[in-house]
Amino acid sequence: MNYTQRFYQGETDYTAMRRLIADSYKLAAPHSYMLLGDLDWWRALLPEPDTFLPTIPLWFAGDTLAGFLWPRPGNGEIFLHPHHRAAEPQMLAYAEQHLRTPATAADPAVLTLVSLESDTRRNELLAAHGFVRTDGFLASHIFDLGKPIPTPRLPAGFAFRDMAGGLSTAELEARVNVHRAAFHPSKVTAATYNAARSSASFRPDLDLVVVAPNGDFAAYCTIWFEPENRVGLYEPVGCHPDYQRRGLGKAALHEGLHRLRELGAVRAHVGSWQDNSAGALLYKAAGFQLIDRFYDWRKTYPAADPDTGPAEGAT
Repeated sequence: MNYTQRFYQGETDYTAMRRLIADSYKLAAPHSYMLLGDLDWWRALLPEPDTFLPTIPLWFAGDTLAGFLWPRPGNGEIFLHPHHRAAEPQMLAYAEQHLRTPATAADPAVLTLVSLESDTRRNELLAAHGFVRTDGFLASHIFDLGKPIPTPRLPAGFAFRDMAGGLSTAELEARVNVHRAAFHPSKVTAATYNAARSSASFRPDLDLVVVAPNGDFAAYCTIWFEPENRVGLYEPVGCHPDYQRRGLGKAALHEGLHRLRELGAVRAHVGSWQDNSAGALLYKAAGFQLIDRFYDWRKTYPAADPDTGPAEGAT
């Protein structure tokens, strides 16, 4: 099959990207590279979306979107429909030409791409092109909502609330601040949080916070729900440093699982850095199961490459 490539042109393309993700999940679940919430969250975090989005390359089979590449200097995320894996070498070639970037002018160019541990086809393709799997990975965890969900347990005086309804400026500020405290330093600002709230898959009733007796927002989780595939994604999950080690994160996860089940969800996803980090241990304690790993694959290019020269069009 012949594939054509062009760049992102507007909201119609974003809708097609979301359709591609939803359709792909039906075939690949639960070993999926991306869920709708991932895409919406990434977009919300963009400091200049109108500048970045037109740099996204799209690949088409006729008029049907087959895949896209989320580009960043020195790395990228390849996503394509399971029925269009034939386009993957073309997408990889684009990444090698346009995304490889040196850390400094004196360094050789480097490109890092991601592949699931279970994705033998991509792993073999990357290895054949000189990429080497690193030790760095994101762990993929799921919770099967067909099994019993523990009752959420909070310390005395703490309570759940969500971010539905009309919110005051102070409430919005508190919501942003608890995230920034949990993930310092953080890209999240009032602007990016409001962008997330306007995303297609965002539900304010699934943006949960744990409120301390003094009114502080002590912990939180945002769950992105896909009604079509009946699946939820936790992204992100955090706890303010002043309130850690009290079981608040686990309680928020369990509260979210109950709400997802009420909406008809069958599965929840969450990711963590490695599988022995604090986040990974929290998800395991909450009943999530590790199912896969998103490994970084890295290629370092010679400082002088007469065939291709320096990286072109790095974004």
